[in-house]
Amino acid sequence: MKPNMYAFISYQTADKEIAGRIKEILQRVGIKAFLAHEDIEVSEEWAEKILKEIRKADFCICLLSKNFLESSWCLQESGIAAFRKKMTIIPLSIDGRKPEGFIAKIQSTKIDASNLYIHDLIPGIVKHNFKEGISIIIDIIGKSGSYRGAEANFQMILPYIDKLKDYQIKKLLEHAVSNNQVNDAGLCAREYIPPLLKSHGHLLKEKDRAFLQSVCNKYALDSKDMQVAERLSDDQVELIILQKAVEQHKIAETNDKLKTDKCAREINLADILSDLTGESGPTLEYSAKLWLNRVAPRGKPAKGPLRRCSNTQLNREKHKYHVRAFVDASGRAISAWERIRELKEKIRRGKSEGG
Repeated sequence: MKPNMYAFISYQTADKEIAGRIKEILQRVGIKAFLAHEDIEVSEEWAEKILKEIRKADFCICLLSKNFLESSWCLQESGIAAFRKKMTIIPLSIDGRKPEGFIAKIQSTKIDASNLYIHDLIPGIVKHNFKEGISIIIDIIGKSGSYRGAEANFQMILPYIDKLKDYQIKKLLEHAVSNNQVNDAGLCAREYIPPLLKSHGHLLKEKDRAFLQSVCNKYALDSKDMQVAERLSDDQVELIILQKAVEQHKIAETNDKLKTDKCAREINLADILSDLTGESGPTLEYSAKLWLNRVAPRGKPAKGPLRRCSNTQLNREKHKYHVRAFVDASGRAISAWERIRELKEKIRRGKSEGG
């Protein structure tokens, strides 16, 4: 649906370049706008033309500035607009100036003249015509050309989510399906789309709903994985893992059967991490893989303080996280014992420096 709205832009001549950019932004979303220095023809009665345009406009955009407030004509334009009952006033402040005169009671928005976006105008547009304003936002989201742009565009509609009709949310979700810049944007997939999919996913075609759900599920898992990984990525957790490994290794040194098997008694990273975090399932699996690669990376000679278990029996699927303590015999790979000493000293220094 194309917008059926018309804007009058009130500005002082010194700010006409900014006014021109505002007009271009409006035109890109299908809203026509009147700009005096562009739209008044030669020999035309300019005062009468301006009054005529104010009368037919749906909203008046006032570009507030020192220049604007020192212009008696700009103040008259905004005053006339303020007296129109169906006119919506959108005061945009270029330099921090606040509305004065008849529009003083209307809240203004400070804009960055070097970075103007439709986002600055949306609240006023939606206030004037909710249906058309929402249609503009949904269309902008659907045309998002980047992940960060999709997130910023989606944020425009969040204040109005609870007021949207079913068909509007359906359209929004359809855009999310068709544009990978939307469905694959982190914030959209983790936070913005899931609640809408839960409440209105039944309105989509089954294949579209399934696709969007799969993307959201992936991001939900990745998000949780990252949170757990951040929680685990510290020296104290690594110290606990290595101490457990050394403890098991010492037991193995006195166990003839384990010596015969050429394998130190296994240590299960998943068990340790589960005890530390309370996590389970896919998130725990992700964390265990992360720590296995950190303390026992693949390669010969062993590069980390622990070595992956080489025993065929223990390397079967149910034992894939098992590692053994590694005493550095060659290749100068750091031993578990040496790493434990380093971690203890690092933690001790941290506590000392922290007071």
